[in-house]
Amino acid sequence: ARSAAGQDAPLPEDVRSPAALRRTLDYLIDTVLGGNDLPAVHGFLWDRTRAIRRDFVFQQSSMSSQELLDQVYCLEQITRFHVVALHQMSHEDVIAEDFSEQQEVEQLGKAPLSLIHAYEDCMAQGINCENESEFRAYYILFNSHNTGILEAVQDWGWKYWGESDDIRAAVNLVETLQNVWDTQGPLKPHSTTDIAQNAYLRFFSIIEDSNISYTMACFAEIHFNKIRKAALKTILASYRKQRDQTTDWTLERLNSYLHFDHESDVVTFGEAYGVHFDILNGQECLSFESDDHMTDPFPQLKQPHSYKLVERKRGHHILPEVIHHTVYEETIGNAVDEDDGNSLFVTAPFD
Repeated sequence: ARSAAGQDAPLPEDVRSPAALRRTLDYLIDTVLGGNDLPAVHGFLWDRTRAIRRDFVFQQSSMSSQELLDQVYCLEQITRFHVVALHQMSHEDVIAEDFSEQQEVEQLGKAPLSLIHAYEDCMAQGINCENESEFRAYYILFNSHNTGILEAVQDWGWKYWGESDDIRAAVNLVETLQNVWDTQGPLKPHSTTDIAQNAYLRFFSIIEDSNISYTMACFAEIHFNKIRKAALKTILASYRKQRDQTTDWTLERLNSYLHFDHESDVVTFGEAYGVHFDILNGQECLSFESDDHMTDPFPQLKQPHSYKLVERKRGHHILPEVIHHTVYEETIGNAVDEDDGNSLFVTAPFD
């Protein structure tokens, strides 16, 4: 049975040991996921990985050094599972009635937080965690909405923010996510900032870099709707005060800034936020009669799925491989042009 809030604490003999939890997780990823499509087994994996984290909670204060490493291992794999699932399940061709993006994001937020606490426990015992900087970087990027996250990074020490390429990349991405449109706290009422860069072009150029891993790109994809909205608002605010409407902002030019897989997605995205498009000189262009306030749609747009920026970095690796290990974009010559048997969809080279 799945764990649930309000249940009594289990008996000691009902709590699996860290070693058993590690074997359980490997079985879930290698056998259950490895032999099936993700949509078919996602609900089961979601429940069981949640139960694994719960079993660790009941024994945190009594774990040995090896058991702490088993906990770190499990939490790292679970973090990758949730962010990869969020990316894969957002594809338009995936139909899963029991999938909830909100619940996936919720569990994705809890796993890295538990991981940060586990790293601190390991540090107190002098245990080195090989992937610590990498997963701290994911924690930074996921919590970019927290106005104090960059200050918290500095408190971690030079070992992390000064020497880790992963953390520097995450900090750069968070800086580009800060814009003059979104209200932020912690003081209330929330207000916008006047010193943000609106550096949305830099955001996408960082992700395109081959040094950004597939997992990091999956975390960044969570913010695509936000960064694209900020880009459109900046364009509208900059050009709508001209006397004559410009026809320069065609779908092709807009997409060079918004980085959708297909130009038609620009119209779908813009219209969801109340932006209009006109046919001018035979081309569909952004209309500057649109309201630059861009009201958020209800219900909110689901997370996008990007092949060009994210999925391409996966290359030929099957899902268990990208959950167990960090993978990076391969050369164009190694692009996958056939179904690998474990993909949700045909991973043909992006046209």
